[in-house]
Amino acid sequence: MGAPSVHKGFSLTPMLAALSVAAVVGVLSIPTYHAYLEQRHVARAIADLGRISLEIEKYRLRHAGAIPTDLATIGFVNPLDPWGNPFRFEVVDEQIRGSTIRVGDRIPLNSDYDLFSHGPDGHSGVDLLAPESRDNIVRALDGGFFGMATDLMTVDVVAFR
Repeated sequence: MGAPSVHKGFSLTPMLAALSVAAVVGVLSIPTYHAYLEQRHVARAIADLGRISLEIEKYRLRHAGAIPTDLATIGFVNPLDPWGNPFRFEVVDEQIRGSTIRVGDRIPLNSDYDLFSHGPDGHSGVDLLAPESRDNIVRALDGGFFGMATDLMTVDVVAFR
């Protein structure tokens, strides 16, 4: 007669404990992963604005300071931000003395052209202090700033002008 067979393995209790720990770790890591993805999108939008702005400046050098009327003129046909929305490009109207986009009620964003993304929510207002505009990714201070509208609020805009 042979020896009784002994099955070694996990019982149900340690297996459920391991699955519970794995589930908790998974649930806790999802918000961190989403925040990481959002940071990547913001960084990409800032880099894209810088690249487009550089091409606009090259155009201006070749055309006696003239600003292109649209982005297609410099080879960007309907460029999209990381959230799938078109980048906005608007040449500043000299008669209104600066950008129509403002910081607060009086300080124009740029004096030459506006280039920005509506950010993750895809919405924007004229005032960057408005809640729907705070996640915008902007070129501001005539190219002296590229970043989120909320970060622009930490820059001394009046002193920069």
